[in-house]
Amino acid sequence: MMSRTSFLALTLAGLVAGAPFAATGARAASADAACAGNSATPSWDVAGRLSQRENCLNSRAQAYRDGATQGVQQRVQGVQQQVQNGRDAVNGARALPGQQMNRLRDAGTAGRSQLNALGQTSRANVANMLTGGL
Repeated sequence: MMSRTSFLALTLAGLVAGAPFAATGARAASADAACAGNSATPSWDVAGRLSQRENCLNSRAQAYRDGATQGVQQRVQGVQQQVQNGRDAVNGARALPGQQMNRLRDAGTAGRSQLNALGQTSRANVANMLTGGL
């Protein structure tokens, strides 16, 4: 008789201790089909029901952990993306003066090349005119 009373007390203590885990939210509520309560475990099989309850609570806890981990990972990725965007903006602003200098330098070089080509053509025309086209 003592073992039956002790076993019943342990069963009730296990169910009461598991109560806070039962309210983990909608994600955890649908975590396991065994939690639905329509199992084939007979009502007299207390050990089977406790095992099923433990499996159910473990599934819910795992679903809660997975959801929390996924949320944290998404927030970390968002912060990393913001940091990368800031770095790209700073690098772009840092490179802009150098790009402008290169563009001006290249424009000067192109102008100088055009002027040299014009000078060479003019000299060739003058030389042809003086030599009589020979």
